[in-house]
Amino acid sequence: MTTSLRQAPRERLSVPAVCAPMFMVTGPAMVRETYKAGRIGVLPRQNVRPFDQFEAWLKEIRTSLDTRQETHPNTKIGPLGVNLPNSLGNPCGANSRV
Repeated sequence: MTTSLRQAPRERLSVPAVCAPMFMVTGPAMVRETYKAGRIGVLPRQNVRPFDQFEAWLKEIRTSLDTRQETHPNTKIGPLGVNLPNSLGNPCGANSRV
């Protein structure tokens, strides 16, 4: 059975578990390994202030998961979650992007 990143989240889980987003602890490496284990990983947006760096984290995770899926097609890869706060304390200025 081949697992696709486009499958419904329930079908992509090895167990119904979540790696909770932890402020200033959870980063791309922890989230990436959580996905590879077939669990839900949640990346906290507030752990990286500049949007460009956050976007780089997402690309890094996506590239790693695509590679994993190609080399291990039967592996269940958990779905991505992003914790979006209602405010980042506005250190980036009034026009910062979430």
